[in-house]
Amino acid sequence: MRTPRTLVVEDNRINLEVLLRLLGNLGHRVDAARSGEEALRTFSPGKYQLVLMDCHMPGLDGFQTTTAIRNHEQVAHTERVCIIAVTADTAADCRERCLSTGMDDYLSKPISFEAFRLAVERGLPPAYRIDTDEDTVFDPVVLEELGTLEAAPGEPKPLEAILDVFLSETPVLLNRFNLAVRRQDRAAVLSLGRLLQASCTNLGARRAIRLCSDIQLQVAAAPGLLSLLNKEFSTLFTRLRHIRENTAFPASRIR
Repeated sequence: MRTPRTLVVEDNRINLEVLLRLLGNLGHRVDAARSGEEALRTFSPGKYQLVLMDCHMPGLDGFQTTTAIRNHEQVAHTERVCIIAVTADTAADCRERCLSTGMDDYLSKPISFEAFRLAVERGLPPAYRIDTDEDTVFDPVVLEELGTLEAAPGEPKPLEAILDVFLSETPVLLNRFNLAVRRQDRAAVLSLGRLLQASCTNLGARRAIRLCSDIQLQVAAAPGLLSLLNKEFSTLFTRLRHIRENTAFPASRIR
């Protein structure tokens, strides 16, 4: 399970914020473009695993932008990225127009989180989908990338510093999150859950991110999910401590 990179093309600031939060809850790394022109400057074949495309924007609209992306892919001889239309247009022929233009799926606003999650998972390549394999608690590619970063003179390696912070602060944060769930303190569950998700995003721990999101959405039914989350973090902490103790070896041995 690898961490997907997604491009969101949306000119409305509020809609963009909603999509960024939804994708963050699913553990994606996200780039945003506020117009079709900006999207084409940002996009390159093979760079993204998913594109969310607003249909109606000033200048290049979503249909024209999708056509241009498909042309880029044909010239570069790369696989098609999944493009999902996200639009408030509920006209009967809108879905057909989206698909005939080269988009792969269609979501209408306002967005249901569950419908959004299912569409996103359908659209991702298999290697990027959330799975239940106990061995995939984090994305090794993310840690490999961190392991290649050079440290400033006199400073610890970036990977060492990130792991030290994660392993010292996250258990405390997780304990506070557990307490908030047991007290049914919704405000604390939401704020602490977002902090946990942000920490996990840096390591590509997408299953932990998803569990945090599920608990935030279902605080009343969270105790059962909480045991799964604690088990997930226990495995994550064990794996990362092992990596931290061996960060002197090359990043390619993180897997």
